[in-house]
Amino acid sequence: MRRRWLPIRREEGVFGSLDRIHEEIDRWFSDVMDTFFGGLSKPSLRVWDISSWGPRIDLYDQGKELVLKAEVPGVDPKDIDIRVLEDSVVIRGEVRRDEEVKDENYYRCERSYGSFARTIPLPVSIKPSEAKASYKNGVLTLILPKAEAGKEEGVKIEIEEE
Repeated sequence: MRRRWLPIRREEGVFGSLDRIHEEIDRWFSDVMDTFFGGLSKPSLRVWDISSWGPRIDLYDQGKELVLKAEVPGVDPKDIDIRVLEDSVVIRGEVRRDEEVKDENYYRCERSYGSFARTIPLPVSIKPSEAKASYKNGVLTLILPKAEAGKEEGVKIEIEEE
């Protein structure tokens, strides 16, 4: 069956605005480096990557169901909370990483912790009780069966004249 891709609108809020500002600064810095140094080096001025605050999402229609795939590499499936509503899906999670390197003359210990949340509006109503989730190689896959369209599309109401 042919997949039909559905548009996803990412809620920008404060972080979306900051991301655009960082992109403009990066673009300006790249232009300056190209002009004065012939493009030898193009470091980024970005302190953090705003896009890492929520998983990247693919959503497509497979006829009787929607398939949602979210990239959550390095996140333990036990640390992911999924809430499925008739018209949206909320994915929340927590990232915990500890890295320790010991060598004869060298020691490094790094820790990073953080949480993310993403609400994905759905283009059609689904049956939340029949939704299924699986996790493999850092990709969370949700199968969301569509709700059957109502048998009545509406009711015609007669207008009474007074």
